[in-house]
Amino acid sequence: MSDFHLSKSGELKISGNVTIMNAVAVKDAVLNALKNSKNVTIDIKGVDGVDLSFLQIYFAAKHSAEASKKGLSLINPPAEFNNLIEDAGFGHYFNSPKTEAGNG
Repeated sequence: MSDFHLSKSGELKISGNVTIMNAVAVKDAVLNALKNSKNVTIDIKGVDGVDLSFLQIYFAAKHSAEASKKGLSLINPPAEFNNLIEDAGFGHYFNSPKTEAGNG
C-alpha cells in the first residue's frame, strides 16, 4: 500500500510500496500533483518497496511535465531506490545516485 501527501508548495511525499501492485495509484498521485503545481518535488524518503514500474511512471511524468513547461524532481531516495537505478542502468540519469536522486 502507498500513501501520498501533496503540500501546497508542490511537494508530493510518497511512502509505502511503489511497485507494480500500486502503479495506478502512484501514477494518479503524480499526475494530480503536476496538475495542481508548476513545480513538483517527489519526496520518496518513506518508500519501502520500489520496482521499475516507479521509474517508468517517473520518466513518463517528467517528459509530460517538461512538455507542459513544468518541473518534476525526486528527493530523499532510500538505498533501495539507489540500488534499483544502479542495477537497472539508470544511474546516469540522476546526479549522484548513491546520495541523492537529483533532478533526474
